[in-house]
Amino acid sequence: MENIFIALITALTGTAAWQFYTIRVKLNQKNEDYEREEKSMYREDLRARVRALELLLQDSAEEKDLLRAQILELTAKVNRMEITIKWLQNENQRLTGN
Repeated sequence: MENIFIALITALTGTAAWQFYTIRVKLNQKNEDYEREEKSMYREDLRARVRALELLLQDSAEEKDLLRAQILELTAKVNRMEITIKWLQNENQRLTGN
């Protein structure tokens, strides 16, 4: 039993076993680096998309403000036209005598 235990320890701590463990650790490290790099690329992609969406949001907010100003201007024009039409109708009635 003791010989088996010694042989097992020798096999586990031998040069081939040491190379196996070092290669395994290096592969695990490469996998972790790859996953970290992939997450970083994904994060950068998300940041770029957020920047693009923020620009679109800013543009649409500016356009909304412009359209709101145009609506106010058109509303004022319509009000002036209504007043003018009422005045013209009253003037027309006064001139025709109706």
